[in-house]
Amino acid sequence: MADRDVDVLRQRIDSLARAAAKIRAHIGDLHGLGWEKAVGEVEKVNGGAPDRTPRAGDPRARRLYDRIFSEVASIEAELVGLERQMTAVFFAGSSNPEPSRGSLISRAEFDRLKDRQRKRPDTHTRLVDQPQHPGKRTDGR
Repeated sequence: MADRDVDVLRQRIDSLARAAAKIRAHIGDLHGLGWEKAVGEVEKVNGGAPDRTPRAGDPRARRLYDRIFSEVASIEAELVGLERQMTAVFFAGSSNPEPSRGSLISRAEFDRLKDRQRKRPDTHTRLVDQPQHPGKRTDGR
């Protein structure tokens, strides 16, 4: 039963990935249909110059593009949040890594490991210093 549930979820995620790939491949074309001047109706005005300003492009394409833009932002926020929650479950004892993933070890543990590394006799000379812990302030506090 569990295998079937996992397979169904994988199929649904694959379906989302295929749809996202198709949208990604054609979003430029949809944008062109909605906003490029050559696509819209051309009206002649006094003097013979074409007027394309408010009527340029297909309004349906513009509405669809705007909807895709907003829906993708919403879906992205939801999926990234779910992925981060799932990652937190895999790291036992860790908290949810929202809003950023940050470092996987504490600053104190990082400093202890670095001190031990310096004290080891077999430590080779580094060409470049190891980067600071992301939580360490640059003002030395």
